[in-house]
Amino acid sequence: MKIKYKIFFLSLSISFSVFGCAAIGKMVADSLTENTNSIKNLALKAYYVNNLYPTETNTTSLDYSGSNWKEGKSAVTISLLKKTGLGLYKLNGEILVNGDPVKYIGAGSYTKYLDEFENKPQIVTIKSKSGEESSITIDPPKSVKLLSINGEKENPEIDLSSDLELEFDNFNNLEKDEKIKVSLLMDVLGVREFVDIGIFKPVKKLKIPNAALKNLSVTASASGVAEINSGKNFLRVERYKVKKEKPLIIPVSQSVSMSWSTMPVILKGKTIQNRGIKIEGFSKNTQDGLRYNFFKPNAFYGKPFSKAKKLALTSLSVRGSLRHVESFSNDKTVGGITTTTTTKIVRQFPNLPNAFWDQLLNNVYKDLIKVLKENNIELIPVEKTLQAKEYKFLSTIDEENNIYKISKTYKGLKSLMPTFDTIIKQLSATIPTDRAEIKLLNELNVDGLIGLSFDVNIDPKSEKIILNPILSVKITGGANGYTVGPVEYMSGSIIGNGSPFSEKELSNINALNKIIKKDQIMSLFKNSIKEMKKQEKEFGYDAIWDLQ
Repeated sequence: MKIKYKIFFLSLSISFSVFGCAAIGKMVADSLTENTNSIKNLALKAYYVNNLYPTETNTTSLDYSGSNWKEGKSAVTISLLKKTGLGLYKLNGEILVNGDPVKYIGAGSYTKYLDEFENKPQIVTIKSKSGEESSITIDPPKSVKLLSINGEKENPEIDLSSDLELEFDNFNNLEKDEKIKVSLLMDVLGVREFVDIGIFKPVKKLKIPNAALKNLSVTASASGVAEINSGKNFLRVERYKVKKEKPLIIPVSQSVSMSWSTMPVILKGKTIQNRGIKIEGFSKNTQDGLRYNFFKPNAFYGKPFSKAKKLALTSLSVRGSLRHVESFSNDKTVGGITTTTTTKIVRQFPNLPNAFWDQLLNNVYKDLIKVLKENNIELIPVEKTLQAKEYKFLSTIDEENNIYKISKTYKGLKSLMPTFDTIIKQLSATIPTDRAEIKLLNELNVDGLIGLSFDVNIDPKSEKIILNPILSVKITGGANGYTVGPVEYMSGSIIGNGSPFSEKELSNINALNKIIKKDQIMSLFKNSIKEMKKQEKEFGYDAIWDLQ
């Protein structure tokens, strides 16, 4: 029995990370959808699509379209998402396209089918019962025609272990920022939808490396059960252009004009999906006692370092606990009288002046510049980041320095790695380009944002006073297409035991370098980037992203 659930109409980009599986999809969609009387808290997505794919695809989306879906026809769909928080909206009011009311189909989506392609703009008007009104205009999509696949024009075979070559009709009137998205059908736990192979520049002959077939738009959590449907399938090509508007009242909107060209295919063989790159190990010098663990998602969600020419430092901090207290009790009975002896052990790291912690962060910053430069990456001045309008939306780190804890930032930088509570507060269903990280990246005109955080906590078991360090790293990029972002270059940590020290050593303002093994940690970080770059090339990340 096929399990159904309501999803965003047309399934423009299925997200297994959100809906998880078909069994819980309807429950999730229903629980996340609520009525709203206002359009002031919306993130609006509007799509104008031409040349709908065949009903023979049997996608889950078609289950909710019925006879309205006509192969080769057009449709306009509008989705209402929460700008702040996770969720979808059903408007207490009406939505019109070129003056005609549009039917609500569920999960915050409204759709109008067009019997004939109207090569003219579609005006979407949003009206709430409270009297609010706003509108956006979606440009008409430009056509795309897939001529052949691997040289074959009818029922071509696709070997999933080989490269894929697509030939198109000439692209007429090609505009800046137009892209091609290529997709195949996939079944995952009862859901049948098109899943994206990749996003590419429009060219007459597009040769897609086989690596792209192993890096689909499926998150790592679903890749273990995700499999492209072998045998009969359909390949869909989408030519699209995104337009971002700032309509009155509605805080954020995105319109996408797209045309599809769909061809039946026969798939041979299987692919093993890349679940991402994981690099881990220990310092070559075993006496360092340091281990590292870094991760990059598959190539649809993870961007190679070859595309990171310029980064902005958004976080650099040191935080931790400097005091640990333990109490032990022993009972001794003599002559029927029990005596309890309590022993209290206090491990206390010296309360160093702020200058020591500032010096540590200065040293780490200088090391970071060198590490990135060795990888042909420029780090823009911190002052430029601090002055950015969008930077204020990142989480602030409260500074503190006493016998109990330390919390210091480099030049007042904020956090790219917020706490769990902050993450929950910042969750949003808004479009990728509306997310604070991507808006900041675009404002600064950089390829990515980098955040480093040192956690230093006193060792509760060591006889000597030791600060155990953990360096957490997060490097993010922009968006991949109009549904995914921010993408990630790398995230992870280096963890280990600190070094014992003498009171004499604390007379040196650079003493913390040795105490938390700063040099060894930054060396491991440098080597981790090099190892990540090596594996990116082996897994085809560079070849895939070079086609954008």
